[in-house]
Amino acid sequence: MSRIPQHDHGAISTLMVGVMVLASACVIGIAETSQHMVRLQHAVTAAEALAIAAAAGRDITPVLLQYDIVDHEVEHNGLVVIVRVERNGVTAEASATNHRHTLERDS
Repeated sequence: MSRIPQHDHGAISTLMVGVMVLASACVIGIAETSQHMVRLQHAVTAAEALAIAAAAGRDITPVLLQYDIVDHEVEHNGLVVIVRVERNGVTAEASATNHRHTLERDS
């Protein structure tokens, strides 16, 4: 059985601390990225809901309140509605088409 010389015990402890610090930094980085992805997906969902409401000609105020949208912009481009929203510091964009109006026009 090999024994570690007495003078090398401190080097192993220092190496383990370094490995632990590096692993902790990786975990923190993954957690931050995950939180950003969740906030981004919530903003995209809010933008999609707002675009659908605007394209259908509905009152968008309940959507703004339900999804806690801080800032928004609605652009009508013919039958297509494009919206940009800001929610929890993240900006997202979505679009929707008023298909009912398209069907009525083509009839």
